[in-house]
Amino acid sequence: MFVKIYYLKTHKTASSTLTNILQRYAIRHKKYAVLPRISNKFSETKPFNLDLIAKLREEPEIVFNHMVFDEVEVSKIFPKSPDTLYMTILRDVRSALGSRITFYPIARHLKLSPDPFKASEELAINFPKYQKKPGLGFKGSNWYYFQMSSNKSIPSLETNTRIIQKEIQRLDNLFNFVLITELFDEGLILLKDKLKLDDHEIDYLKHNTHRDISKKKTHTPAFEAAIQKYYKADDMIYQHFRKRLTLEIHKNPWKI
Repeated sequence: MFVKIYYLKTHKTASSTLTNILQRYAIRHKKYAVLPRISNKFSETKPFNLDLIAKLREEPEIVFNHMVFDEVEVSKIFPKSPDTLYMTILRDVRSALGSRITFYPIARHLKLSPDPFKASEELAINFPKYQKKPGLGFKGSNWYYFQMSSNKSIPSLETNTRIIQKEIQRLDNLFNFVLITELFDEGLILLKDKLKLDDHEIDYLKHNTHRDISKKKTHTPAFEAAIQKYYKADDMIYQHFRKRLTLEIHKNPWKI
């Protein structure tokens, strides 16, 4: 059974719903949580370091606030071992992009549509036009790559696929469990088994969500081509871990 849980919280992925489940787990099982020293997040612009945490009074056992992952610093309080679960959650870049840039002021700064579906099309297809503008930020670009990789510079269009694959392999070896938003309920059942939880411990109500009209629409071929070109790193990360979770689900059909 896992004694410690390192949870890397991502943006607009149902991560707050998962956080709520983990917070209830921490309370019920008396897990000591690592908290940010200031605000409700460690940092979204610079890698995590121990100076960002509130004073520790006990051995840290769980964390669930936003941060930019740094393997060396995180391992100082969550050393990689068989009793430590490293986990996160990812969402398809195609829907996550629109949700992020309209939830945060990115779409407004760049004068994009307030509609997530339209805004994502406008940004992705015209990415070269917007990528140098200060309003874009990391959340409008390859956010997963920035938040998770050892190289914190956003990959350029010329980034070798091999470099991205190398980062994915590193993350694959490090993270025991990666949930996928589109497979959220199946992932929760697997998480329940890993943490030996009761059924009621994974109950949830959706919050901080809006009606996703993109579910009723199909993106244009130009948008898909733009995702493959400008958001290649994030899409490769997502596709890899979706495939991994799907395989785990198929291997454990009696649990789902």
